[in-house]
Amino acid sequence: MGRKRNQGKARRAAKAKARAREAAEEEERNYQTTNDNDNERQEQQVPEPEPEAEAQSSQLQIGNDAPIADNDALTCRHGLIPLSLSLPADKTCTEFVIALKKSYYEAGKNDPRPASCLIDAENSTKVEFAEVWKDTAMMELAMSCFLCFGTETMLNGDHYCARETATLTRYLEQRIAMELHKTQVVINLAKIEELALCSSDDHTLVKFYRRRIPCSCLEKKYEEVKSVAKIGVCFNTQCPFPDGMLERSLTMYCSRCRSVTYCSLECQKDQWTNHREYCDSCVVLKAEFEAKQQQQQQS
Repeated sequence: MGRKRNQGKARRAAKAKARAREAAEEEERNYQTTNDNDNERQEQQVPEPEPEAEAQSSQLQIGNDAPIADNDALTCRHGLIPLSLSLPADKTCTEFVIALKKSYYEAGKNDPRPASCLIDAENSTKVEFAEVWKDTAMMELAMSCFLCFGTETMLNGDHYCARETATLTRYLEQRIAMELHKTQVVINLAKIEELALCSSDDHTLVKFYRRRIPCSCLEKKYEEVKSVAKIGVCFNTQCPFPDGMLERSLTMYCSRCRSVTYCSLECQKDQWTNHREYCDSCVVLKAEFEAKQQQQQQS
C-alpha cells in the first residue's frame, strides 16, 4: 500500500514537472513572438536614410572608422570650419582628410618612421587631391577637421588616435608654410617625431591642440598634464637612451639644418655619416631661401 502511494506521488510530481516545463516553453514562445513583432514594428518605423545623409555618414569617417566630426553629437566644434557636403569643395576636402589619414595608417604598418609615413601619405594623395594640396583654404579646412577630431578623441581618452591626428596636422602646417606661404624651407623632423613617437609625453600633445583650438575644452586636461616632462628624440639610431627618447631640455638641434636633434655631441658624430646628405641639402635650400628674401626686400 505504501509503495503504491509513493509511486502515485512520483507520477504526480513528474506530471507537475512536465506541465511546468510546457508552460515555460509556451511562455518563451510567446516572448519570442512578442519580440519579433516589436522588432518588425521598429523596422517599419525607421525611415530609409536620405542619399545625402547616408553619404555624409559614410564619408565623415577617418582612419579606423572613427568619425571626424558628427555635428549633432558634438557639444563643442573645437573650431571646426562648417562643412557642407553639398558643396564640391567641402566634399573633396572631406574625402582628402579620410584618404590622407588612411594612407598614413597603412604606411605605418610597414614603416615605423613617422616622416616616411607622412611622405608616403602625401605621395599617395598628391594626384587625386592636387587641388587640396595647392589651396590654402582647403588645407586649413582639412586641418580644422583634424583638430576637431583629435581634440574630441583626446577628451574621450583615446590619446593614441589623438597623437596620430596631431602628427598629420603638424605636417600639414609645415607643408602650408613651405609650399603655399613660402615662410619655411624644410620640414622640422624633430617637431614631427616629438608628437608622433613620445607616447609618454601628454604635455606636448595636449598643448599642441590647446594652442590651436578657440575653445577652452582642454583647459582641465592641460592642468592635469602640464607638470609632465616634455620628451625629445635623439636622431642617432644607436642612441644609448631607450628608444632614443629623453627629456627635451637635454637635447640639442643640429646647428646646420636645425631640423633634427641629438642627446649629445657623441651621438651627433655617430650619426653624421647618415645625416650628412640630408643636412647638406637643407643648408643649400636655406641659403637659396634667404637669398630670395634679401632680393625681395631690396627690390
